[in-house]
Amino acid sequence: MKKLIAVLILTVGFLGTSFAQDQKQGAIASKNAGNEALRSKDYAKALTNFEKAIANWGDQDPDYVMIYNTGYSAYKIKKWNQAIKYFTIAADASYKAEYAYLYIANSYRHLNNMQKFEETLETGLTKYPNSKKIKSFLGVYYLKEGNTHYKKGAATLQSAANDVKAGKYKTTDDKYKAQVAKAKVDFKAALPFVNKALKLDPADPQAKQLKNLIDEGMKM
Repeated sequence: MKKLIAVLILTVGFLGTSFAQDQKQGAIASKNAGNEALRSKDYAKALTNFEKAIANWGDQDPDYVMIYNTGYSAYKIKKWNQAIKYFTIAADASYKAEYAYLYIANSYRHLNNMQKFEETLETGLTKYPNSKKIKSFLGVYYLKEGNTHYKKGAATLQSAANDVKAGKYKTTDDKYKAQVAKAKVDFKAALPFVNKALKLDPADPQAKQLKNLIDEGMKM
């Protein structure tokens, strides 16, 4: 009886080891297939194989090169949520994190989640304060948002000025004052974005010009 139990234990142990080895070999085969598909720019096939490899990776040390490439494959076929998932793992492990943050942010932009877009880039800049790419992405975003709000306010003022010129009301009338107040709401909304752009680059001529225009509008 004892011999039978010993044989059973040995058999179960062997089967467990054999299964683990098969799983590991399968994961490596899937990874290699993913790499081959990636080289061929068959990103859908690469993603499928990489995810299969990750699912069967077991207790091996994480392969962050493969995980990053999984995110890249997902990004190339516009699988934004999957791209975010794998690039986040890579970024958290500090593997090509500067670029991973850019891909994560852009994925959020494609999902129209601009709050997460901004937060991701700001997190990336905190960790990589000298990153020209992250600064550039943020700077363009800040100026675009600031300019959008400013132009809306400026259009309101221009419309009010046209009404005054047409004799609809005077600059001392409540209607005109209401339009000025409405424009100032947009100018005020633009200001934080412009200030952030100037914090990134105090010498940026576009940011400085936009700041001056907003300040003039707020004085009305």
